[in-house]
Amino acid sequence: MQNNHIERSSQLFYAQLILIGLAIALLTAAGQGTLPVLTPALILSEITPISFGIWTILFGSVFLGIARLLAPRTREKFLQQILATIGIGLLIDVGYMLFKGIASASFLSQVFFVLVGCLLLAGATYLQTESQQLVFSADVLTNAIEQRSGLHLTNNFHVVDIIGLVSGILLAYFIWQSFHGIGMATFIPPFLVPYFYYLIDQAVMKLEG
Repeated sequence: MQNNHIERSSQLFYAQLILIGLAIALLTAAGQGTLPVLTPALILSEITPISFGIWTILFGSVFLGIARLLAPRTREKFLQQILATIGIGLLIDVGYMLFKGIASASFLSQVFFVLVGCLLLAGATYLQTESQQLVFSADVLTNAIEQRSGLHLTNNFHVVDIIGLVSGILLAYFIWQSFHGIGMATFIPPFLVPYFYYLIDQAVMKLEG
């Protein structure tokens, strides 16, 4: 029984990893920005030879390091989350290369890919609820801040999202004097993902009932 639980827990963890990586890749490939927390990583990838996926790994590693200082966790758990961050970053780069041309071809395709990305993120969030495991480094950091401060921060825009968005806007304006790298893939997911999550939850309840 315990082995079955561990196996299911691992399956849900890796399923989350895949969904998050592909979701971010699709959102970013649409050419309409990316998730608020990763906006600085996207902008830095456009002015350096380092890819967006690698910047995501670097930022994620910093998030996990801060989270570990705020809310100490086991070395095994920390290493698992580092490996998940690396996996997500690599999936982002592969998915971005595969879908960039198609996703950004027209406004309709951009909207479609942003919507699909939001749906995949909602699926990952549902699996996170089921498994009680945090995979995305920004969620791990938000959870650590909540534990340390006692505040509830999981609204549409997390504190980490707001910091990422503001720093991304400032960085873009400093470099290009514009809001390049910020678009509907930045602002739509925080509001649409919870709605898609609700639809998934209702659909599962109906199937189980």
